Amino acid sequence: MHIFFFSTSEDFSSYHRKREVEAISEKLDGGCTFFNRPRFFLSSRNNKNVLAKSSSKVTEQELYTLLPLSIAFKHSLLLFLFVKLPILCQLTLYRMKNDISQSSLFHWIYKPDQFLYLPTDNLVYLQYDNYKDDKGYFYGRNDRFDETVEQCINTSLVSLFTSNRLLQQENVKRSHSFYYPNAISRSLINQNVPNNIVVKDSVTIGFIGQIDNSFSSEILESIATQYPQYQIVLVGPVSNAKAQEVIDSHSNIIEKGYVPYEELSELISTFDIGICPYSFDTFNTYRNPLKVYEFFSYGLPVVCTNCDVDENTKGYLSVTSSVDEFIQKISYELTTNTVAKKHFRINFAKNNCWDNRADFVIQKLKAFT
Repeated sequence: MHIFFFSTSEDFSSYHRKREVEAISEKLDGGCTFFNRPRFFLSSRNNKNVLAKSSSKVTEQELYTLLPLSIAFKHSLLLFLFVKLPILCQLTLYRMKNDISQSSLFHWIYKPDQFLYLPTDNLVYLQYDNYKDDKGYFYGRNDRFDETVEQCINTSLVSLFTSNRLLQQENVKRSHSFYYPNAISRSLINQNVPNNIVVKDSVTIGFIGQIDNSFSSEILESIATQYPQYQIVLVGPVSNAKAQEVIDSHSNIIEKGYVPYEELSELISTFDIGICPYSFDTFNTYRNPLKVYEFFSYGLPVVCTNCDVDENTKGYLSVTSSVDEFIQKISYELTTNTVAKKHFRINFAKNNCWDNRADFVIQKLKAFT
């Protein structure tokens, strides 16, 4: 079995689902190929990173188009002639050169627009966000969006959805559609959890992830104001201007910026509680926060907005529906934390690693080989 992963990013090293691809590749006898987002053949791609040695079973490849995607998408004929046909030719040559059998090859896509210019045979479709309400996704505003999503689901051999609400939103009834929540690398799991709740002089509230427009600056402001005695540590790049203003105006907020995944464990171990302060909107309502699994890997209590958290985590974190409730639940989670809760969270994280997801999806695909 071999899988062609078609990326939505420009290189493998920066792809946000990189560890998922690595975990699946480690389980495959035939390995996998990761194709970067197609680019116009006359354009240049700067600062392209080299694959890490741990990703030796993942082969990274480029795909080229004869027109920029932004232009080709203006007309279906342009898309077919100058994007789809050139890509199909490149993939055929690559498959023949590497002696990859068509019968055991799967094509894995992540977004509906990819369905229009990539191979659709032996298709795996993974939907990880509410794309229609994603303001940064150009195709979400297309008149054919709903039709294309339906085609993705109906054509695919396996359809995967990272949250139950996404699964329900698409009104999926076919037996090949599955709930496929986010996960973490097993290396992140804390192996030395104390059998007691450590009382510290100071409390550290932690967040890990992109501080973008889906992040609530209002919640951050309220936390900093209501808990001036607590330290708030933000790990991740900041692109939200309002959030940056809040960070700059509060001395109890520490901005760490980007931190390599391999160094996250050290930071998480200093947190007393994790937060997922996403905005209260329809986009985040369908989000299955990866951060919950990361915080759970160290047994931390978590407070998040009304995201679509896994049903099995209910009672071990707080899901809130307002800014005031979010603030209140921070105190609640800190004061009601127990050793039993910590161990449950860590065990939950252990059972929700990317190698678990790899086993699941490969088992489903084997039925078609």
